[in-house]
Amino acid sequence: MRVARPVVLSAEQRDLLESRARARSAPARSVERARIVLLAAAGMQNK
Repeated sequence: MRVARPVVLSAEQRDLLESRARARSAPARSVERARIVLLAAAGMQNK
């Protein structure tokens, strides 16, 4: 099984993604992508 490389975010990037993940007026696809990147940065696997 391949292991994904770790995702490292700066504080600015994390803040931007967190605000996008909470946005109610943003497109759903954008919100979902932000959540995926935040979970990857937290070390979650993509199973």
